[in-house]
Amino acid sequence: MKRLSLNVAIWMAFLLLMSFQYLPKILHEIGGIIWILAILLHLFWNRKWFKALLQGKWTVLRSLTMLVNILLVISSLTVLLSGICISNHVFKDMIPLSMQRNIIIHQLHVSFPYWMILLLGFHIGLHWQGLWQRFIKALQWNSHSMTYHIGCSCFMLLLCIGGIYGSIMNRIGDRLQLKHIFATAATQTSWGIFILLLISIMGLYAVVAYTLQRKAKD
Repeated sequence: MKRLSLNVAIWMAFLLLMSFQYLPKILHEIGGIIWILAILLHLFWNRKWFKALLQGKWTVLRSLTMLVNILLVISSLTVLLSGICISNHVFKDMIPLSMQRNIIIHQLHVSFPYWMILLLGFHIGLHWQGLWQRFIKALQWNSHSMTYHIGCSCFMLLLCIGGIYGSIMNRIGDRLQLKHIFATAATQTSWGIFILLLISIMGLYAVVAYTLQRKAKD
């Protein structure tokens, strides 16, 4: 239960940090530090996973999971280090002015979180079966009923549609190419809508990862 609560907290904190334009910058920086500490705790609690890397057979699914996890770590470190370099408050007096104003470092910090949205979506999708089983067990849903299967299919379809729409609103393609973007249609919306669009994008890639997982097992 503690691990699940921590995972949810990391996910929610990430969404809040992504919506930095709606928050005071100092809260964004302090929140980023807390978020990284939570990730380190997450890695510590899952340290057995690292010990098991040299054991067992490396299937396609296991290799994909490993790749996504490695890319998530790299992306998190990139966001952390670039954030420290362009800090306006917490680390301001520790970083040379030339680094604080470096456009490339700034762009890395702004763009890499969008790579993380995709990777987090994949990460959730690859672990979706276990997470979903806990969810339906807590709500005592009948997973064998026709209503349940129709509802799940509609939910996945809505995630895909919302994810595609959110990708267009956020100009995901340009973001992933590290293009310098001042604002998008998504950033002109309310805070709640902006976060909902991010969740939809994450959901889209969770569906893609879940589908790939199912295909790999067939």
